[in-house]
Amino acid sequence: MDWIRSLLLLLFINVLLYSSAWACRPLTVDDCPPIEKGKIGIESGISSLKISDYVSNLTEVTSVKYGIFNNIDVGVDLPYLNFTQNGAPNISGLGDAIVKTKINVVPSEDHFAGLSFTAGAKLSNGDANKGLGSGATDYSINSILTKELDKLSMHLNLGYTMIGQIAGQSLRNVLNYGCAFEAPFIADATLLGEIYGFTNSDPASDLNPLTATLGANKKVISGLTADAGFSVGLNDAAPQNVFMIGLTTEI
Repeated sequence: MDWIRSLLLLLFINVLLYSSAWACRPLTVDDCPPIEKGKIGIESGISSLKISDYVSNLTEVTSVKYGIFNNIDVGVDLPYLNFTQNGAPNISGLGDAIVKTKINVVPSEDHFAGLSFTAGAKLSNGDANKGLGSGATDYSINSILTKELDKLSMHLNLGYTMIGQIAGQSLRNVLNYGCAFEAPFIADATLLGEIYGFTNSDPASDLNPLTATLGANKKVISGLTADAGFSVGLNDAAPQNVFMIGLTTEI
């Protein structure tokens, strides 16, 4: 894979990383519960990606969400990108923002399994000429199934993204899928893992990115949780590796 193809893959992976802000950090697979009514949730995380020997990336994403009802929240993801290419200057700046909402239809604690849906739009505010944005607006929906098994929580996701097109570009829409678990293992700490994949938007490629992630989060003080995780690509279409750290608070 040459560095141009790697760069295109990087930008598309970043779009999907932004959408992970509704999940339990550092996962991408989402869980059912929205934030409580009247509460504000703030997440900030850094992801270091190695896409190939040619391209690497450092992404910082700050997410803010607000509970407007007990079963509905809304929010925005604000990314800042900094990536390097061998033989070229670093590129950095604000990326495309994402606005989203989550609706919980069936609470997981009261039924056999919980069911929620998210809907969102990736905007086109990033500088597409610098590679900081796609130059078009994408629209996505995602379904979330959560099952509580004693102390173990399991999550399944299935979603679809309609990729915005620009002149001279022809990209396929994307189907995303994943499963994840959460399990407490020491005081105030949770072990998390997932398998996550999506169909490739590049019509010239039939290889679909697939990644595996293992991480943990721990309450540091009241109202503040720290997290860390590591992902590996399970095929050549995915990033070689991703390291993530972050903080989450609710007020």
